[in-house]
Amino acid sequence: MFMRINNDKGQTTVEYILLIAVVVVVMSSVFKRLEELIITDPNSLQNSFLSGFGGTIEGENSGFQGRYERFIVKR
Repeated sequence: MFMRINNDKGQTTVEYILLIAVVVVVMSSVFKRLEELIITDPNSLQNSFLSGFGGTIEGENSGFQGRYERFIVKR
């Protein structure tokens, strides 16, 4: 009976390790797909937001190129 308890504990440990491995694999594929949808794809949420934001700036000031100039405050 004592050997049966140790064997069950070992089996439970292996099952948890396999479960964690499966969760890690699934989550890595889900995160890769989410990265494509949100960031890297040309039609992603981030790119569509930034293109809309650029359109509002360029609509008012068509010569805007995203350049910044240094501004010095004289004392």
